[in-house]
Amino acid sequence: MKRTPWMGVALMVVAGLALSVLLAATRNTPLLYAGLHILIYGGLGYWAYTQWRRVRHARTGQMGQARWLYLGLMGFSALVIVVRLLEAFSGAGVGTGAGV
Repeated sequence: MKRTPWMGVALMVVAGLALSVLLAATRNTPLLYAGLHILIYGGLGYWAYTQWRRVRHARTGQMGQARWLYLGLMGFSALVIVVRLLEAFSGAGVGTGAGV
């Protein structure tokens, strides 16, 4: 079967829905919830880092713009991980979410 770009989009949508259900199911267990976020955003941050290494010397054009995009993704990933860990250990995320 020939691969098309839409297959990748469909795979990302299905994976996103599965992660959404998994995160919703673990919302009231802060350490597990934070652990899932670390896996998800850690993976995103690592991928952004590998891409950034390819374009880090670019200064102008699309490659230069991509460099800033990947740096932003790495920073966002780190921020989400820190916030989720703070929530987990402070108890701020306990009792929030559906069914409360």
